[in-house]
Amino acid sequence: MKKLISLILSSFLILPVFAGNAMAANFDMGLQLNVRQNTLGDSYYFGGKNEIDGDVFGDLYVLGGQVTISGDVHEDLIIIGGRVIITGNVGGDIRLIGGQVAIYGNVGSDVVAGGYQLDIGKSSVVGGDITAFVSLMTIDGVIEGGVSGNIGAFLLNGTVEKDVDISIQDALNMAAESSIGGDLAYSALLEVVLDKSNVDGRVIFKKFQFEPVHFLYEFGVMLAALILAAFFAVLFPKYLSRFANITRDNMFKSFGVGLLTAMLFVIIPLILMLTLVGIPIAMIGFGMILIFWFSMEVFVAALLASYFLNLKKKTSARKLFIVMAGMIFAYHVFALVPYLGIAVKFVLLAIALGGVTRTEFDYWKMLRSKNIL
Repeated sequence: MKKLISLILSSFLILPVFAGNAMAANFDMGLQLNVRQNTLGDSYYFGGKNEIDGDVFGDLYVLGGQVTISGDVHEDLIIIGGRVIITGNVGGDIRLIGGQVAIYGNVGSDVVAGGYQLDIGKSSVVGGDITAFVSLMTIDGVIEGGVSGNIGAFLLNGTVEKDVDISIQDALNMAAESSIGGDLAYSALLEVVLDKSNVDGRVIFKKFQFEPVHFLYEFGVMLAALILAAFFAVLFPKYLSRFANITRDNMFKSFGVGLLTAMLFVIIPLILMLTLVGIPIAMIGFGMILIFWFSMEVFVAALLASYFLNLKKKTSARKLFIVMAGMIFAYHVFALVPYLGIAVKFVLLAIALGGVTRTEFDYWKMLRSKNIL
């Protein structure tokens, strides 16, 4: 859990680091970046779609909807992205938050990852430990250290040379050719039938214990979301339809944009707090951000409802609200699932925030095209 907190905090601190070091390093941003040349020193890239083909002789920081890295990174790699593919080698650590992440190159030290899916390729060798907070993790390569974290489903087809200590929510599968050099300790609701000959150490099962849940708090949040959903269903059905269509057009991009927007929402008030005049403005900003973040639950419901309703056609406010209410209820029930519920909730909220941002940007472009702005 300490590494999870460290991962999240380090992600929100990336932009201040940029502000202090970008002048003495490589920096670029745009809707689509394609970096082919080798770079000396630390490099920082912001883009909707990032392709890093050149080698980086320093740390590499990337933020974007889609990230592909085929060049070698000689020190640490830090990424926040929707869809991430790493085919080059990394000399130091990898720390990332992503929707779908695939690592096919070698890693010199540790991997710390949070998000939906993490895949370690068959030809990959990770020189340190893997700490993961993901819904699905597949290891086909070799991990010279251990594996720990909270994982929905863990599929091991390769080798972990040291201990595996994980909490799982769904499945734990080990292929016949897989192996664990140390102990296998796992927490789950039910004990899994495993071939223990693949584990050199002990196999330790710890039955998962549910922690008390603040149902009154959850009920209050859900009730507020239902009221807000009714408000949007009656007054802004066309906006919800437009939001759902734009978001579903590219879910990974929406996730990446959502993470970037969330970081900006936090960083801008923090910068304002550096001045005496900006402190009250920053406090108001934090309050508005908190309200806005909770309202994202309504957009999550609208997005999920779009899979059951054709929002491109006119839909009655009553029907839209009923389906959205069902989605809100299901969202809160699923959020009660330990670890996995939190991870899925975070991903959905980030996608919704990115979808709202993209919708507003699309509206802004339309106004510009008509010379209104």
